[in-house]
Amino acid sequence: MKCGTFIKLSASIPPKYNYFVTTSSNLGLLLHISRLHQVVAPFDFITLNVPLKRYISLRVGGNADALALIKTVPDLQRLLQVARQYDLPLYFLGKGTNVIFTDAGFRGIVVKLGGEFHQFERLESSLVDGSIEIRAGAALSLQKLVNYCVRHHFTGMEEGAGIPASIGGAVAMNAGVPGWEFGDYVTRIEGLTADNQRHALMPSDFQFEYRRGNLPPGFVVTHVTIRVKKGDPETIKARVGRIMQIRKSRQPLQYPNCGSVFKNPPGDYAGRLIETCGLKGYRIGGALISEKHANFIINPSGEAPAADVLHLIDLAQETVWSHHHVQLETEVQIIPPQ
Repeated sequence: MKCGTFIKLSASIPPKYNYFVTTSSNLGLLLHISRLHQVVAPFDFITLNVPLKRYISLRVGGNADALALIKTVPDLQRLLQVARQYDLPLYFLGKGTNVIFTDAGFRGIVVKLGGEFHQFERLESSLVDGSIEIRAGAALSLQKLVNYCVRHHFTGMEEGAGIPASIGGAVAMNAGVPGWEFGDYVTRIEGLTADNQRHALMPSDFQFEYRRGNLPPGFVVTHVTIRVKKGDPETIKARVGRIMQIRKSRQPLQYPNCGSVFKNPPGDYAGRLIETCGLKGYRIGGALISEKHANFIINPSGEAPAADVLHLIDLAQETVWSHHHVQLETEVQIIPPQ
């Protein structure tokens, strides 16, 4: 087979997800692997050939060529410099709750932030309107931020209770629920630019949209500052309790899932549209559309291949279009192998 020749993945993957992957006998892939080994050898925070399903809430996906666990900004800059020098693909993975890797995995380096990126602090200066700011690392769980606000009687983050996102992910996708978006509370976004320089984005630089952060191309988020206010302790606690209760009663949280699969179309709900098509409980292989909430796909055994999930996504989109002439857009990110 000629260098650079590609073949399609298994026919079990729907046509729209027939990403191309280099075969193991392809000279190009062998050169890629050889170069990757040479490049990552000096880094003690990189592991080769890592199963991605360990890091994905839906428990699907093949292997990544490498996984980098980064604890400091300087280490992140070192990795970015080398990756750009050798043209190695990178994918930044948060909590793995809004992403699907195909069964072919990822031909490059998957990056997870830890260490200092899990930390957060309350900034000392109070603002004129009595609100305060909290600076959080991109890898911090949104739920931990919510819990901190509840303990210290800060209001604003209640609606984020139960959203399975990191702070970096919450910015990248402008996480939210009807009537509340994380981006409305962001006052500063720190990170690395496409040329690997530290930079801070201010409110005039933000362009948040529904489930889109619209960050500059190549920008890597390292820290986010949000603004919240003092509130009534009992009201805050009660609100978070009600939200968590609703989530547990309406969502299949006991099974591996990726959160909401589709964005809600204007004036409607993706789950309602899928349910009216009779697809609740519909199964393909080891994956099925949840009977509790039709905008969730679950992997009850944890053994379903990604292809089963992608089949269901394709089926839901085609069926909803056929019945309602509404095109469902995926909220979950589907990452091609390369």
